[in-house]
Amino acid sequence: MEAKDVTEMKQNRNSREYVLEAVRKKGKLLEFAAPEFQDDEEVVKTALTQDGEAMEFVSKRLRNNKELVLLAINGAPWTACYASEALKADKEVIMESVKTYGQTLYYASERLRDDREVVKTAIENKGLIIKYASLRLRSDKELAEIAKSSSKSFETLVGKPSKVAMLSYSTYGSAHSELTEKVINATKLLKEQMPNLVCDGELQLDAAIIPEVASSKAPNSPVAGKANTLIFPDLNAGNIGYKLVQRLAKAEAYGPLCQGVAKPVNDLSRGCSSEDIVGVVAITCVQAQNGT
Repeated sequence: MEAKDVTEMKQNRNSREYVLEAVRKKGKLLEFAAPEFQDDEEVVKTALTQDGEAMEFVSKRLRNNKELVLLAINGAPWTACYASEALKADKEVIMESVKTYGQTLYYASERLRDDREVVKTAIENKGLIIKYASLRLRSDKELAEIAKSSSKSFETLVGKPSKVAMLSYSTYGSAHSELTEKVINATKLLKEQMPNLVCDGELQLDAAIIPEVASSKAPNSPVAGKANTLIFPDLNAGNIGYKLVQRLAKAEAYGPLCQGVAKPVNDLSRGCSSEDIVGVVAITCVQAQNGT
């Protein structure tokens, strides 16, 4: 806006006729109109039609007007942040915003940040927006991403196709809770994103690796009884699981091995031995040779 326009608007801020004509040409001049016109539906609609960003200067009452909010979003999707709390919980409003600017998921109500359709739409339009999704949906997606990276790591290091088991305390719905839902949803995402990967879940550990158990608990599973890549549902289970195998079965444990980075980067436990260091160096070399 030019200084001349702002000056004239300030001088005529109490003239409805002047304000209406001014915002018709430059919507954000609404900022300098008298408060009564920032609460005038016709004036506000005119301003938002010209420039959705004028939503920043709309009265609190009209920020609860769905028609006006949608009009603003149509011109400037990020202006959903100025909507009333009630409209931030309105799925139509939030969907209209995130379908062109995913970052506005940040302003959605907690219920909508837990809505799979809304989050999926936001992600498609702004890659890393998952940080604004609910913890439950972040967990689903993150677990699927861990599985994808782990399958690739297995194939790089072992030279065989991976067979991924998504572990839980339940097998095929034998128990039901938010914890099992996380694994079930992550498995669905994994299958959608890597349709050629041999994977299945949710599976209990014995069903994943013991053929006899698999034949009774999950007889039609492509993975049960022969899994070679185990995805634990969270860090607690994974850490406990690998330490049990290391200490009681005397298995060799290397790492932590870092995944999801552009170049090979790995770590070592504070309790590592010289043999552990050599092992991790060897693994890192193999990853580098394979370009992972």
